[in-house]
Amino acid sequence: MSAREVVGGLPVVRVRGRARERGRAVGEALAREIHGSLEVCRSWFGRRGLGPDAMPSVLAPYREAAEAVCPELLVELDGMAEGSSASWWELFAANANRCA
Repeated sequence: MSAREVVGGLPVVRVRGRARERGRAVGEALAREIHGSLEVCRSWFGRRGLGPDAMPSVLAPYREAAEAVCPELLVELDGMAEGSSASWWELFAANANRCA
């Protein structure tokens, strides 16, 4: 279940359900915004020599650490990637600070 609204000029999606369902609902509701954000991140990563093909090998140790600390957030991220048809690794890189 989700509901999208604008609060203070920003899109807000209120969701319920299990982690993957919440992520999928957010991904579907904010797909345009997610892809726009990832375009900015992709440019930033690229200027630092991190292309999309390198992300899995570079970020795998961080995924393992996140899995140990906040596995439910990774499942939610799985759903966001599915719902928005975005790259999981790019979403992870852009959101890696959520566990901190």
